[in-house]
Amino acid sequence: LSAAFSHNFWLSFWGALHAHCDFWSSVVGRLPARFDEQEGYEIVIEEFQKKFGESKLLLDSNKIVEPLYFLSARAGLEIRGIHTTRDFRGAVVSEARRKKKKRPGRPEWITAIQAGFQWMRKNQAIQRSFGALNLDGMCRTSYEKLCKNPAGEVEKIWRFLGMTPCSFEGLASAQNAHLLAGNTLKSSGGTRTPTYDSRWKSSWIWWPCVLLMPILPLLNKRWVYGRD
Repeated sequence: LSAAFSHNFWLSFWGALHAHCDFWSSVVGRLPARFDEQEGYEIVIEEFQKKFGESKLLLDSNKIVEPLYFLSARAGLEIRGIHTTRDFRGAVVSEARRKKKKRPGRPEWITAIQAGFQWMRKNQAIQRSFGALNLDGMCRTSYEKLCKNPAGEVEKIWRFLGMTPCSFEGLASAQNAHLLAGNTLKSSGGTRTPTYDSRWKSSWIWWPCVLLMPILPLLNKRWVYGRD
């Protein structure tokens, strides 16, 4: 779940050590020896506003909802959320294959069932949290939608943020961020390109999840392929 703060430009930080970045070095310099998450986020916001004013937009990408609880209570801060999920079948197969390399003797179907349950539990928790958060807007997309229609989905996100689209300047394949450069897949010929991971289509591993949790296809259709 990502928290976006409404300003006029999209700013991202790529891979530099904080000591080499004016912004992050100022943040780290203010952090006490012991601090909680809320205090850390407060310092990030204050330093960001101090350095960039309203000329930049801060986009925080993470996989947890707790930061939004902290930030939604802050008066005068406009927060918009972008929820991105993935087809449970692809998520389950990917997790099962990953765990198989670490624990070859563990049956994949056991890992798959656990992964399917975790997918459902975490996404249900995120959905329930939306009603408790004081957000100024909510946008939903998915890995599948972004792979099928990247231009359309990105345009939807720009509109949601109320910003003028701008292009990434640089060579995507030279970036360390896999969202830009992509992962190395057999379907991409071993090259790092943004390629849809379709391994689930030739695998049976995800079927036990459906048998034990028949609600998964319905949730999958609603959260991953819905029109919202």
